[in-house]
Amino acid sequence: PEKEFPDTLGEMQPLFHAVVHGCRAGLHQQTYDEVYWGKIAANESHIWYHLGGYADELAVVANFFSELWLSINQELNEYSRTTVANRASYCLGVLGRSEAEELMKFAITGYMQADDWQGSMVALSNLVFFYIDGGRIREALHILTEHFKYIECTTYQGFLYYYSTIGYVLHQSGDFEIANECFKKAENTQKDVYEFPYLYAAQGFFYLEFLIDFDLDMKELFQRAYYGLNLSIEVFGDFSKSLYWLSLGVLFRKEHAFDDALIVLEEGGNHILKANSKNHIARFYLELAKNWDVH
Repeated sequence: PEKEFPDTLGEMQPLFHAVVHGCRAGLHQQTYDEVYWGKIAANESHIWYHLGGYADELAVVANFFSELWLSINQELNEYSRTTVANRASYCLGVLGRSEAEELMKFAITGYMQADDWQGSMVALSNLVFFYIDGGRIREALHILTEHFKYIECTTYQGFLYYYSTIGYVLHQSGDFEIANECFKKAENTQKDVYEFPYLYAAQGFFYLEFLIDFDLDMKELFQRAYYGLNLSIEVFGDFSKSLYWLSLGVLFRKEHAFDDALIVLEEGGNHILKANSKNHIARFYLELAKNWDVH
C-alpha cells in the first residue's frame, strides 16, 4: 500500500494477499514478522475498532493455521503461535463463534509460559467475556478467581483489565459490594498513574453500567457517560462510542425522556453495526424495545 498504515480495508488488500502468498510459500515466520505483525496487527485499533474488520482479519490469520482453529503451523515460534491464537480467538468471540474458547485458553497458557502477564490478562478477559456472553457466569468467576494469584506479576494495564473485568463479573453474579470495590480499585489506580477522572472505553462503560443500577446521582452518571463518549470520539472507534450511546439511552429512559433515549440508541445502534461487534448488538435491541414499550 502507498501508506504504511492504510485507512480502509480495501487499501489493506495488498497486505492481506501478502500473508496468503507468504504462508503458501512456506515462509510463515517471515510473513508473520514482516507483514502480519509489522503491518496488520500494528494497525489493530483502526482495523478492529474503527473499521469493524474482525472477519477480514480472521480470514488473514487463518493462513497461519495448519488445521483451521485447531492447530497453528509449527513453523511459527511459540510466542507467535500464542499471539495468533489470541488474535484469532478474539475475532471469533466478537463474531459469536464457539471455536474461540479453546484458542483463548491456549493463548492464556502461552502468555503465562512466556511471562507476558499483560498478554495473559488480556486473553483472560477475552475468555471471561466469552463466557458471560454465553450466560456462563459461574465459569467466568471461577477462572478469574483461579488467576488472582498472578495479579502481582502483571503490568499496570493488566491490573486494570483484571479488576474491571472481575468487577463486571461480580456485578452480573449479584455480589455488588465486592464488585464496587474492584471497580474503584481499577479507577483509583488509573487516576494515580494517568490522572483520568474516570475509567474509559469498555472498562468505563461496565463501571457506569454498574453505577446506573444503583440510581446514583444522575448528574454524575451523565458526566461519566459524556466523558466516555467524547473520549471515544477523539481516540477510540465505533465500538466504544456505541457503548456510551447505549448508556445515555438508559439514562434518558430513567429520566422518562423517551424521545431522547430513542435518538441516542439509534445512533449507538448505527455505530455497533459499523463496529461489527455481533456479541453486543442484542443490548441495543433490548433497550430500544424497553423505550418503545413505554413510548
